[in-house]
Amino acid sequence: MTSNKSTSKKNSLKSQLRKKGGPIDSISQWMENLNFVIKAKAVVEKVSNFLGPILQTPGEFGKGALTYEGYWDAARSVFLGKSSKGEGYMLHYSGEQGEKEAEKLRSNFLDLKINAELVTLINLSSFEILFLLEPKDNMKIVKDFVEMIQETVSNQQQSLPKVSVEKEKRLIIGGKTSSQNMTVEYHESSAGTIEKILVTVKVKDDAAKKCYALLLESINASIPDIGAFIAITLLDKVTLTPLLQFLKDYFSKSFQVGQVAMYAQAKQRKTTTHGKFVSKALAGVENKLTENASSKETQSILLNWVENLIKIRGSIKNSHEFLNNLRDLLAENPNYEAVKESAKPQKSLSEVLGLTESTASVDEEAKTTTSSRETTSSGVSVKEEGSMKIYKIGNLEVTKEEYESLPPFDKPYDQMNPNEKGSYTNKMRNFILQRRRKTETSQLPSPTDQSFPDSPGGGQSNIVAEEEPEGSSSSILLGGSLKEIIKFQSHNDPTLMALHEEYYRKMGPKSNKGWEPDYPITEREDAIIQGCLYADATLGLGSSGSGRMRIAQGVQQKEYVLWKYVELHRLCTVNKPPTFRQVKNPETGGWKQTFEFYLNRGSYLKHYHDLFYKQVGTNAEGKAIFEKTITEELVEAMPTDPAFLAMIMLDDGSVRNDCYAGRIAFQCFSKEGLELFVKKVEEIFGVKLVVMQSTEDSLCSLSIPAAEFGKFVNLIEPTVRQIPDLAYKLNAERKALSRFYGSKTSDPA
Repeated sequence: MTSNKSTSKKNSLKSQLRKKGGPIDSISQWMENLNFVIKAKAVVEKVSNFLGPILQTPGEFGKGALTYEGYWDAARSVFLGKSSKGEGYMLHYSGEQGEKEAEKLRSNFLDLKINAELVTLINLSSFEILFLLEPKDNMKIVKDFVEMIQETVSNQQQSLPKVSVEKEKRLIIGGKTSSQNMTVEYHESSAGTIEKILVTVKVKDDAAKKCYALLLESINASIPDIGAFIAITLLDKVTLTPLLQFLKDYFSKSFQVGQVAMYAQAKQRKTTTHGKFVSKALAGVENKLTENASSKETQSILLNWVENLIKIRGSIKNSHEFLNNLRDLLAENPNYEAVKESAKPQKSLSEVLGLTESTASVDEEAKTTTSSRETTSSGVSVKEEGSMKIYKIGNLEVTKEEYESLPPFDKPYDQMNPNEKGSYTNKMRNFILQRRRKTETSQLPSPTDQSFPDSPGGGQSNIVAEEEPEGSSSSILLGGSLKEIIKFQSHNDPTLMALHEEYYRKMGPKSNKGWEPDYPITEREDAIIQGCLYADATLGLGSSGSGRMRIAQGVQQKEYVLWKYVELHRLCTVNKPPTFRQVKNPETGGWKQTFEFYLNRGSYLKHYHDLFYKQVGTNAEGKAIFEKTITEELVEAMPTDPAFLAMIMLDDGSVRNDCYAGRIAFQCFSKEGLELFVKKVEEIFGVKLVVMQSTEDSLCSLSIPAAEFGKFVNLIEPTVRQIPDLAYKLNAERKALSRFYGSKTSDPA
């Protein structure tokens, strides 16, 4: 019985949120860390049908009071949960895409005017706001955190409701059964430091109904920040304010909701105790109401709205009246404009990453450079790229200063035997890494240091910034040689330079042998990995069973590689970001330039090697030779996510210009294997492909007939549209050729 309870806790929604939270860094800056949970009754079946392709079911999460079925990856989640008694249901969204789907649900499915009858069936029992925070530098030790939070509680004991502390890792204010409460939980590392904080603000009953009404209204209200609306519902429980204040003071994450609530509380008590925090809370809210509103105007409008809301709060009887009053208040303000539906401009992947606003890109043609390599007497490899030298100890790139600082050695490197060389290389590599970590530790800012909002770390940089002119975006103290390395690897592309700088700043090159993902490969990740392996990606397997997967494209497909990197970033944490490299071209014998990255090396990739590769012989040295082979075992493992087809089309596919049909260049596979592939694709996706064999060289490829191509494009278009540079793969003349949709021709072309 105890074991089941333990498993339930580990699989709970909050446990998974804590596990997947992690620090906010440059590559995940675009991810949302605010999650909304809505409990409702009687509409679960209609909601499930409405979600359609959004909701997938890889398995259940949680075995306690609630179970969750849905889709979760590093970027988003959509869950549909059911209570053990079958009485309540929970709809959960998170991530940038999840919030878009939540907005779609609110505007199209739960609209008060269109679905008024359906909305009356909803019984909102509770509303939770989950915040995932990071401790500031001066709050990293558990002891400091516990002492500070206990001091806050003791100082405010007269105004706080019931407070309970469980094992010093969970603080509940308001009591477990209270209609409104706040829970603070923190996760402790094995080293005794705080890794992350989870804060849950919960409202129920009438307050929850008001909150839900405001959630519905948020699509058309002038303040799109739902958090500000929710804060107003906390006014009845002003005693939550001290903890909000505590979080604001001691955590680096801006706690705007708490600040707005504090201001409202101060006005309600007819004091200005917390008024000074209002300007800080709203300084960055520029253009919240209207596109041209200044920060000062926005602040004034929001504060007036809060004050007016407080004045009439006592006269509001139910959520519908509350909603109408809110609309009237907003309409009285001349600066108020309802949010209108408008087509959002397509963002480049660089803008999505939030790293740069530059539209600069590398030249499509590979630059011709001359290179040479030599090994010094100390065993350091020196590679000359034009006028620049790149130093490497093993696979670790080092600066010239680091190379010159290496300690003396007992005998020349060329006189060492292989074991001595390996031992020496590891010692020198560890020597450099330890020095880097010591340097970073000594450069940690004091608690009063200002963060750098333009830095790749999203305002949470822990490296001292150089003196720079206003408007500079760099906050990383890097040696000149390392900067040159970064420029070379990134071709001076601002997005890539930011990724590489963040990589060196946070961790530097590390050994990734034996790495394993913190949770199993998701369906989305599996679809992208398999799609890449069917096409251009390669996967090698070491003698220990540890796999290494390389994803590479031509330099003209940089945006496509970056998109793959973002999708698979969880599996690339200890390797370099995408890098430009010169590799040998086996067809011409010359050099070609690629843009590539590697997944973390680990035994988790052995599964894919066993699926895709079969031994076909041995080389002169007696080592096994493997080739990609389509087998029944491989096609049975085919993903059901259409992103799988998109990867194949984007890597090896093309669109015909004479008709609306396509072709996939799968010449490396046998006819028998492709027939297995075609059969499975039709079974899963309902698209009929045709195996074509050349009469000249007997090589095979796949044809997507005109009668099937419209259906095929509809499946892959949501993925392809995320990569503007490859939209041409859908054929620019698609609309002009739309007459081919639904064609009954049986011509395989």
